Amino acid sequence: NVFLLIFALIHVAASNPSCECADAFSSILSENVRNISVGERLHFCVCGSYEWSSSGYAVYVGATYTLSVEGSQTWSDYNHNTTSLGYANKWIKLICCNDQWENMNNYITSLRYPEHPYWAALICCFGRIEDPSDTESCFAVGTSITKSISTLPAAATSATVECYANDIIDFYGDNAGAINVTITRDA
Repeated sequence: NVFLLIFALIHVAASNPSCECADAFSSILSENVRNISVGERLHFCVCGSYEWSSSGYAVYVGATYTLSVEGSQTWSDYNHNTTSLGYANKWIKLICCNDQWENMNNYITSLRYPEHPYWAALICCFGRIEDPSDTESCFAVGTSITKSISTLPAAATSATVECYANDIIDFYGDNAGAINVTITRDA
């Protein structure tokens, strides 16, 4: 039963502070999204090589949530280990050109979330938002952020928390690792 499998994976992620990409959801059906009670503290995995990792948890207008990354967790982008904060300087070796390197900061505005110009920074959204200018629905988590939700996209009353490592679309193939995110409903 698909529901039991999804419930079991959510339970494993909710009770285990470490995770791998195999523990992350690339997507989840809305009818399988779990509600969070006030005061409840749960976990989910975000895979650095997925364009989206679904938390499996719903957030609601009028509620307040804290998302945090505990400890010294890392993932990598082009063999550069970093935390959920991301990093500022990225160089890649060009395949074509005899040890020639390209400064990827020339392409920083091409990041999926250019408002926070750090490679592999943990970005979360209320829904799968592809608009890079939407700074209300999407945000950098850093090590911790608290969000009081007054509105959601398309006048919805709830949305699923969806996250990713800040990178350029189609550049996820050189990313590796996963970060465990804690979500707490504060009010």
